[in-house]
Amino acid sequence: MLKGVKYLVVRCPRCSMLSAVRLGSSRHQCPYCGLVFTVDESTIVAKANNGREAREIILRLSASPGKHVKRL
Repeated sequence: MLKGVKYLVVRCPRCSMLSAVRLGSSRHQCPYCGLVFTVDESTIVAKANNGREAREIILRLSASPGKHVKRL
């Protein structure tokens, strides 16, 4: 596990919306379209130390849809 990281920001493979998932979860249900998907390197777009930081990352990335997200 990554030291200090407790949340991941993931992108849904169906609707492309971002949401937060706790580190260690292997599956996640998208709160927007309902798809249950595997959390893996292809869906992770950022890492966060807590839920608040994860939400801030989601808001920042959602506010700038034209920006490309650097893979971690």
